[in-house]
Amino acid sequence: MGKSYLLLGAAVIALAPVSASAQETPGRPSPAPQTASDSGDIVVTAQRREERLRDVPISITALSSEALETNNIDSARDLSLVTPGLNYSVQGIYAQPTIRGIGTLVTTPGADANVSLYIDGVYQPNQVGNALEFNNVERIEVLKGPQGTLFGRNSTGGAIRIITSDPDLVDASLKGGLSYGRFNAVKATVYASLPLSDTLAVNVSGLYRHDDGFVTNLFNGHKLSTVSTRAVRGKILWQPTDNLEIVLGANYAYTRDNTGYSYRPLGGNNAFIGPNFVVPASRYEVVLNDDPVSGATVKDANLRISWDVGGGTISSITSIQKAQPSVYSDTDGSPAGPPGRDYNINNKTFAEDLNYTSDLDGPFNWTMGAFFYDDKSELFLKSGPVVVSGYVKTRAVAVYGEANVDFTDRVHLIAGLRYSDERKHAVGGTGGPPLVDTTEKWDAFTPRVSLRYDLSNSTNIYASFSRGFKTGNFNLPSLTPVPVDPEEVTAYEVGLKRSGGGFTFNIGAYYYDYKNIQVQIANQVGNVAVTVLQNAASAEIYGFDFDTSYQVNDNLTLFGGLAYNHARYVDFTDASVFNPIIINGEPRGNVQVAEDASGNHLIRSPDFTFNLGGTLTIPVGGGAIEISPLVSHNGGFYWDPGERIRQPAHTLVNGRITWRPDDDRYSISLWGENLLNEVYLMHASPSASGINGSYARPVTFGVSLDFKL
Repeated sequence: MGKSYLLLGAAVIALAPVSASAQETPGRPSPAPQTASDSGDIVVTAQRREERLRDVPISITALSSEALETNNIDSARDLSLVTPGLNYSVQGIYAQPTIRGIGTLVTTPGADANVSLYIDGVYQPNQVGNALEFNNVERIEVLKGPQGTLFGRNSTGGAIRIITSDPDLVDASLKGGLSYGRFNAVKATVYASLPLSDTLAVNVSGLYRHDDGFVTNLFNGHKLSTVSTRAVRGKILWQPTDNLEIVLGANYAYTRDNTGYSYRPLGGNNAFIGPNFVVPASRYEVVLNDDPVSGATVKDANLRISWDVGGGTISSITSIQKAQPSVYSDTDGSPAGPPGRDYNINNKTFAEDLNYTSDLDGPFNWTMGAFFYDDKSELFLKSGPVVVSGYVKTRAVAVYGEANVDFTDRVHLIAGLRYSDERKHAVGGTGGPPLVDTTEKWDAFTPRVSLRYDLSNSTNIYASFSRGFKTGNFNLPSLTPVPVDPEEVTAYEVGLKRSGGGFTFNIGAYYYDYKNIQVQIANQVGNVAVTVLQNAASAEIYGFDFDTSYQVNDNLTLFGGLAYNHARYVDFTDASVFNPIIINGEPRGNVQVAEDASGNHLIRSPDFTFNLGGTLTIPVGGGAIEISPLVSHNGGFYWDPGERIRQPAHTLVNGRITWRPDDDRYSISLWGENLLNEVYLMHASPSASGINGSYARPVTFGVSLDFKL
């Protein structure tokens, strides 16, 4: 009953501004370039067709290229700053976004994130390839809630769609930027597009970044938490006829970032503290006998075909990808413990997505398609004296369909269904005959139904029901033949969307029934690092999130957002947790026990988050100064299901001041990040040797120069 009142109450709150703003206001200025939350008439493809954002019955945060630049959002992790309900965590090089409490810590071979990522419609399955830095991004769409019908596998929490610019068949262009900041951080970007004929064009974008790091390893004096990135993306566009478009794309990215593995003991809990090891006082100092290594090389190619056959469009997206992560970590966080851990995976992926989307003038339209996926994740793991090798091979097929019915000019129904069939084969051993050689198969139906009612041309309300499915997996590093079960989520949502006259307001309230949550815990047994992978029986999640923006006048735009999320385990009686071993009144390592975690928070799920920002433009001489502050607050969360490690509440304040001449051919900016110098964790985990954590970057500032021709 309480959840029902919550949903009803949120809907009433959402309706509150309608009477005052349901009518379009004539004579108001046109909206300025989109800010971080301005969704006036943004066109999105969240339902595999072009639609106005306010007409899509899904909670979506849509960010234009202007919003990304203005708010200094230059990586996927920064999306948390402007998206209510999103916590985009990075575990080493593993990108693990959490939306409304649904996320993962699982990094074993064959494991994917719960929030699926797409670049230009191409599914990006490998977590190691998704800690992205942005360049040449046209827009980003963050879809909240299960997207299992149209986007399928492993989108139980939602989907993030990144759309980059295609080559231009008419105009040539060149743009780029150079930035320098604290810790000798250098970043350079370039983008060029060139038409070769009336039907053929090419583009290419490049990115380079490097810094010296902000953590010192006192054991050898080396700098850690360093970042080095090189990325190139290119496309060839061929449009032989007005109704046929073919785009061939390729990408190469090399990333090295050992911040997540620059560990230090937290709370003085480490089994090796003593005469030979004293934890340094500074949070940005560690003592590790080996420098951590964390990097990945990702190569991919894709072919996109779009054919307008009259009354609809046939689309095909074919992709191949190779991702090679390499990790070496000092798992005990001290110079005195057992040897570190070498962890290497070689991922090879092929995917094909074929669909037909109708485009009829009448009240009935539909989408139908098929998806095929083939992936092989090869493992090499060396932990102390033990060497584990093997692979997990995944083959998945799915068919899906969705119908859109306009009963009247105001009443709109969407109903869809997807059937997914997944098969995984795991083989692994320690050098001799395989100790694991097993196959498992899962399947699932994931429906979606939504009803939208237009209160006016600018305001609508909606209600939806959907299900999501995340495939099961094997714990290959620990050579466990019994897999974890697939995750399932059943979601209910009601919401309101309003835009017009320079004002937007979007709110969604939801309730999720979340089952078989996959939980990964790292442990140390003697000299061997081991992985525990288990299912939590169930959890419930409910809450609401909203965003709003208002263009006060031609020179001032304000935006903000807030999320409340109650995410708790309901049934998790055998959770693997770590209790401290107390010696002389001090914690000296942990003992692993089974404990009832029912009622505890889901990992990385703050109860409250909010953001506030805006842009003030001040005309000056032959140009203008733009001032863009951004405040993002996180109410705090737990890193583990046993609630032993808490990240306290923290507030990040960023800002950017830009001078831009009237011809807009170049701009000069001063920028700052974490201006309050908040201390917060980038990653933390318990094990038998203690509790280790790595801290995020302190206050950073710099200058950048951007140009376009």
